[in-house]
Amino acid sequence: MHAGPSDLVDLLECEHRSYLARAGRDGDSRELREAAARTAADLRAGADLIENATFFDGVFHCTAQTLVRTPSGYEPCDEVPEATPLAVLSLTAAAQALGSERAHLIVDGRRTSFRAADFTPLLNRLKARLAQPPPAPKRSWGDVRAACNGCRFARHCAAGREEARDLSLVAGLRADQRRKLVSVGIDTIDALAATEERPATLSHASFAALTAQARLQVQQERTGVTTYEVVAPEALQHLPEPAEDDVFLEVEGDTFRTPGWEGTFPEFVDRTPTGTVYHFTPHDLVARAARTATRESEVDELVRRCVDLGALTRRALRVSTREYTLQALKPLLRDENPTRGVRDLLQRIKREHGVETAVKEERDEAALEKAAERARRMAALTEPLMAEGHTLFAATVGYHRRESSPAWGDFFRQASAPISDLETDSNCAVPITLKAEDWVPPSGRVRTHKRQVHARIDPERPHPFGKDEQVRLLYPGNVTRNAVVADDNPYELVLTESTSQEHGELPVAVLPGSPVPAAPKDEAVAELAEQAVHLLPLLPRNPGIDLLLRTPPGQLPQHPDVVQAVIKAVDQLDGGTLAVQGPPGAGKTYLATKLVRHLIDQGKTVAVTSTSHKAVENVLSSVDPDIPMAKRPKGKPEEDLPWDQPKDNGALARWREEHPQGHLVGGTAWTFANAVIKAQPFDVMIIDEAGQFALADAVAVATAARNLVLLGDPQQLPQVVQGVHPPGSDASALGHLLGDADVIPEHLGYFLAETRRMHPAVCKPVSELSYAGLLHSHETACHRGIEGIEPGIYLREVDHRHNITSSTEEADAVVDTVRRIVGRTWTDNGRTRELTDADVLVVAPYNLQVRVIRRRLADAGFDETRVGTVDRFQGQEAPAVIMSMTSSSTVDLPRGLDFLLSRNRLNVALSRAQALAVMICSPRLLDADVRGVEQMRLVAGMLGLLEQVKKFPV
Repeated sequence: MHAGPSDLVDLLECEHRSYLARAGRDGDSRELREAAARTAADLRAGADLIENATFFDGVFHCTAQTLVRTPSGYEPCDEVPEATPLAVLSLTAAAQALGSERAHLIVDGRRTSFRAADFTPLLNRLKARLAQPPPAPKRSWGDVRAACNGCRFARHCAAGREEARDLSLVAGLRADQRRKLVSVGIDTIDALAATEERPATLSHASFAALTAQARLQVQQERTGVTTYEVVAPEALQHLPEPAEDDVFLEVEGDTFRTPGWEGTFPEFVDRTPTGTVYHFTPHDLVARAARTATRESEVDELVRRCVDLGALTRRALRVSTREYTLQALKPLLRDENPTRGVRDLLQRIKREHGVETAVKEERDEAALEKAAERARRMAALTEPLMAEGHTLFAATVGYHRRESSPAWGDFFRQASAPISDLETDSNCAVPITLKAEDWVPPSGRVRTHKRQVHARIDPERPHPFGKDEQVRLLYPGNVTRNAVVADDNPYELVLTESTSQEHGELPVAVLPGSPVPAAPKDEAVAELAEQAVHLLPLLPRNPGIDLLLRTPPGQLPQHPDVVQAVIKAVDQLDGGTLAVQGPPGAGKTYLATKLVRHLIDQGKTVAVTSTSHKAVENVLSSVDPDIPMAKRPKGKPEEDLPWDQPKDNGALARWREEHPQGHLVGGTAWTFANAVIKAQPFDVMIIDEAGQFALADAVAVATAARNLVLLGDPQQLPQVVQGVHPPGSDASALGHLLGDADVIPEHLGYFLAETRRMHPAVCKPVSELSYAGLLHSHETACHRGIEGIEPGIYLREVDHRHNITSSTEEADAVVDTVRRIVGRTWTDNGRTRELTDADVLVVAPYNLQVRVIRRRLADAGFDETRVGTVDRFQGQEAPAVIMSMTSSSTVDLPRGLDFLLSRNRLNVALSRAQALAVMICSPRLLDADVRGVEQMRLVAGMLGLLEQVKKFPV
């Protein structure tokens, strides 16, 4: 039986669909053989273009719309509506058949090229699995998954789940909740409706809601009548009173509809009157505006008048239907327009329960005018820039507002969201159990009552909070109170609550605290844009603008010592930007200290900034202590630091006046975007960790400097982005310069191509994974190793199932691996010593697994082993590194496949190793429901890495 790319996609997205699709298929391949023969003849003839190419090896076939002849051979090219897994796998297969390194996709007239090697490992794995199909599944239907949407077998599987009375029939039941219920013998909707036994890992609120939902649905099945229960009538206080100018919105793709009208998104924004806009399904209007950088201010105002009837229904009611959709709710509605019908239904319930409409806070006229003035100013800046083709510059102007918008939207949404929504919100935590200690009354200078709240957390849904973080406690009635995290144990949050008056309530959820304001960074970018608009079509001389335009810094000096080459290049900068990409162990910090010393000796003023106070202080700590240095403290000044600590920006500016010669100032982007600091620009600003530093932040701090030097590596921990932005404006400063490349283009800066940390056997797989094979080991790294174990990256497979954020099986394997390493002789360039457990570094993706591993190691007597997530270990190294992947498979992950298999995170973890890295994982780890091209790239990268590893133990 022959197979093609569509069979690979079936296998990629759902193994059950793959079996159903191939069962009983006709095996005739005559036409495929004839088409492949014609293509082979065209290739031999050497035509410049070959159309409708076909390749067939007797088992697998693929096609390409066009083969383009290049100096290195033929390359496949397809024009498609969008880049889908099918399109990419088809081209990768064609490239493999041709022996081509590259393939090309044309989408909306734009040609995108990709390395076939980025996807070949996945292609080979899928073809191998097709060649050895598993036995027929035990049941004819599959579990609910993302791939069900649009699947040609969706009805077949739905009928199977219906007949089996599967738990997936319960509205709102998540896959992780289903697994917990099945583990205690509750595997049907009927069993759930009848049970009163709560699984210990399921919260009281979730269990009560699920059992009640199941009972309602079973009742409807018996009676045929759709019913509902009112569970939170107070939620309806946020439902406005009906008005003549109310708008009822439905969206299908890019088409917006209201009764009697349909049009595009911009047309809808332009014509919508001042009334309330009701919708039932989420339509992220802010994201739509952000992606195109159009009508953003108008949409901000419009969103304030939107009411999400779907969320309000789920919060206020429990309905006897399997889905909370407009179609399912129709039996309860009295209007031809279902959106209006839901509004009217909720209004009736609101009146029946005597719920008063919440008094809407009057918006301050001065604040409204200020917002309108800000919108006019933004338009006056962005429209001229876009008219001149500077779309990225224009997008940067609005970056900080867009980036903070989701956080502020979530800040208000989370306080009134259903608990079921908060349970799936990775930024929140819904405890399984709660316990509060006694209140401590005010005393001395403390004027508030304080108590500690202990919140036990579901280990499969880890909380995101860290020690000393400001959070909000959510109480019934949408009341929030401030608290501070006293202990961030993965199993339990300990929270210190402060209030003006004691109360006896317990919170129902833990929410993030207030977002950090973007000012003055946004203002700094706007001021630069104003300067640009006044000069258009020209642009002012500024290193931030050079960065946006990817302007080369001139002819770059070459020198056998790359440090000397960089120093010479910085000396010749004249209002420009130089980039230096420093992979792990390549000497980025060493370069920074030498560069700072050189600049200070030349009498230059130098600034250093980064993504956090800690990162800035790491640079200050590494330079010569005799250099005049200053940095504002994050909180209270610390003792015994080698730099001065002015209390505010004014004091920092005065410190600079008192040190007119060469000096070094450290600070975050907020410091250098401040008008007081910008008034006297620095000769050189160094942005450390520029691979995580937002491009817009770099433009903001560039207003305080004559020249920029970017140090970092976008291939390590990535920049965190919360908002939705126009293409390109969400990049990091250094990532913007790299574009789609793995290393910095030669005309824009330097790539530190030698690592003094990793042995060549460790370096090579890391280099192939993240640096296009261009990173190699310095000679000194070649002469180190562990007695009895060849240097390199090893794989240790541990069989386990249903683990998500913790695995005792892998923790035990970590202990055994440490035991096999400790006591061996470590050789480092002729020096030898015995390895201890302090020479081993253990990395895990989740805080809960970190905790489990620490306990297991402590029980085994290995108290000195460093254990943590990759975020903790960037910049550190050890003779041996152990990496626990933790999850049994990449299905139902709380932070997604993109997090667990991130190339950046794999790079950081493995590149800590000087001689030995051991990856511990489940053999089913990559049995994933892959959705989208980027997830394919991640899985392929992991597979490519695994192709180069050895088996452990040796």
